[in-house]
Amino acid sequence: MKIRAIFIFLSLIAIIQTSTYASVDKRQQWWNIRLEKLITMRDELDKEKGLDEQILFLADREIERARKILGIFQEKSTGVSSDAAPRRVHALSEMNSMLDREFSPLFSIYTLSQFIKGFGDYRFYTYTESAVKKKLSLMIINSLKKNQKSIDDILKNDIDKSELKVLSAELFLGSILKKMEGSFSKIKKAVSENFVSNRELKKEISDSELSVRISESIITALEKENFIKDPDFHDNIIDTAWSWMQMETEILKKNSGILTDEYRNRWKSALPPEKMYEYRLNRNREYLNFIRDMYRDASTGTFAETISAKNYYNESASGAGRIIKFFRNLQSYNHSVSNDEKNSIERKKVIFENELKKYQSEISGYCRDYLNSRVRISKKNSELMNSCKGIIGQHEINVFMESIHDHIKVYSGYNYGAGVMNEYKALYDRLHNESISGKISKQLKESMSKGSLLGMMPEYKRENFERENSSRIHIKKEAMRIISWMQSVIQFYKKIDAGIRDLPSSDDIDNYKNILNQRVEKKIGQWVMTESNYETIDRNLVKDLSNSMKKTPWLEVHGESDRDRGQRNFLLSLTGLRATFTIPAGWDEKVKDDTAVTGSPSKFFESYDGTSAIEISWVPLKGRNIMDLSEELINRHGAKYYMKKWGKNGFGDYFWVLSKADENVIIETYICSRNEVAFVISGRVSKEKYQFFKSKFDNVFSSLNINI
Repeated sequence: MKIRAIFIFLSLIAIIQTSTYASVDKRQQWWNIRLEKLITMRDELDKEKGLDEQILFLADREIERARKILGIFQEKSTGVSSDAAPRRVHALSEMNSMLDREFSPLFSIYTLSQFIKGFGDYRFYTYTESAVKKKLSLMIINSLKKNQKSIDDILKNDIDKSELKVLSAELFLGSILKKMEGSFSKIKKAVSENFVSNRELKKEISDSELSVRISESIITALEKENFIKDPDFHDNIIDTAWSWMQMETEILKKNSGILTDEYRNRWKSALPPEKMYEYRLNRNREYLNFIRDMYRDASTGTFAETISAKNYYNESASGAGRIIKFFRNLQSYNHSVSNDEKNSIERKKVIFENELKKYQSEISGYCRDYLNSRVRISKKNSELMNSCKGIIGQHEINVFMESIHDHIKVYSGYNYGAGVMNEYKALYDRLHNESISGKISKQLKESMSKGSLLGMMPEYKRENFERENSSRIHIKKEAMRIISWMQSVIQFYKKIDAGIRDLPSSDDIDNYKNILNQRVEKKIGQWVMTESNYETIDRNLVKDLSNSMKKTPWLEVHGESDRDRGQRNFLLSLTGLRATFTIPAGWDEKVKDDTAVTGSPSKFFESYDGTSAIEISWVPLKGRNIMDLSEELINRHGAKYYMKKWGKNGFGDYFWVLSKADENVIIETYICSRNEVAFVISGRVSKEKYQFFKSKFDNVFSSLNINI
């Protein structure tokens, strides 16, 4: 509790002493956080497959700018101007020299924080229980008489859970010590080797920027190693743990009646309580020496105090009291001993308590030294930064403006979606004209069958469209954030009267927002296609085309110019006979199996809406007259006469019949003959549409021209 109180007290002093200058200092903290978030975001973007590569370019530029600003903060806080400390390419030897100076303190801070986090972690209790079960299994095989006791019996009846918790903490400490034997050199070597390939360290940077980046590299390497993840409790760790040795002795003692002869002798030769307690204290001294030395190394750190480094130190300093309390609790000895042994143990306990107070004092001193040095540096830095607030503020505004311009430049360069929409509109307008004119192309028919026009466009690739859309959304989101941050920073520096002169106007900011709020959209038909609804609008527009086609057969004809719109001429031949005729817009030729007379040449046409049909055939009379043929055709359709009459036109007599079939279907037929062959024009339509159909059907008959 004492160490934690000292840490909190010194931290409060630091806050009070620097409160006058904290305003600008907070900006540096903000940029530290910003940099860490940018690095994390960059790693995530690298795994994202649905974004444009320029997003990574923007992220790299943002990281570069954040480091540039932090470098300016560092330079201003040390009182060294940019001119006096120019940005330069650092030699590898300089980087390694800085690494030698900064690695040990950061290693100590991180290791201490991980150790404190591991205290009481249930995972390590589980690992400990597994390790104990393994040892008990061997004990049952080698020490206890067969089938006398199980592992669960021993765990339940012979081992106190509090003893397992103590063993868990000791094994965890032993595991860290074991891992550290090679980790220090291994991690340091990995960081040094990274200097050679790290492109950021090869650029021109200031000494302060280099310090920040090296600190970041060390912390990243330490986090990757992660000492407390899946600790490996080797046999040599548990065998040398005093808490296990004591636990094993007590188990053998409680089960002395079922011991094998070999283990009975081993139990009798176990260390006496006084010697066991001495061994326990010596092991604890090893652990405490290790922990104290780590705090000492941490207090000498001159590393760049990044957010991560500061957080790890705060965890280690504020948790030091828990460490002392843990070792103080381990002094108790509750096992039955003789009076002489008890007196000896009590004397050793007093000696260790005095030593523990010394450890506590030393650790408290190291925490105090660290915080005092940081308070002095923080106060000095804040005073210097406050005196340079106008310069720093202008740099911040400039960096934000550069960032906004970069984002808008990339954002405005995305024109794939707009190009696709322009092509789409041109295609739709052409096909729409076809649909209403009746001049139906193969492309229009194909689009109807696919239910989409997008698939008809060679330049359209869905993945390209989606990638650009996702990239635009990402850039807009980031750019709007930066604009918002810049506006807040402008107000911040105005409030503290920093005297910044070069500021963007409100009109400039509004213009940036307007550009970012512009949607990729196109008015096509009755719909507005955008980057987010384009597939839905595509389906809607195809439906519109289909509906337009269905209306074409029933459009009124006004004058000769309209009469020719969408009409198509056809030829139907029989030996020695040729008939030409015109089909109006709105009917499409179809293949029909059951023609009027099997084997006779015929053509079949159906309206786009499927409600009417026209069939034209050459039919040999074979001794029949025209009226007999008409009756035969009417019967074939299951229809009844409604009206009939003879008529005459330019090529001779014809017979006209109007009949009615089931389901209110009207059948109208014209029949004329040449050389014992009848030419039949028959139309089927619903009763409701007959009045519109009549004029179209008559035009087909009037267009008929028969040549012998």
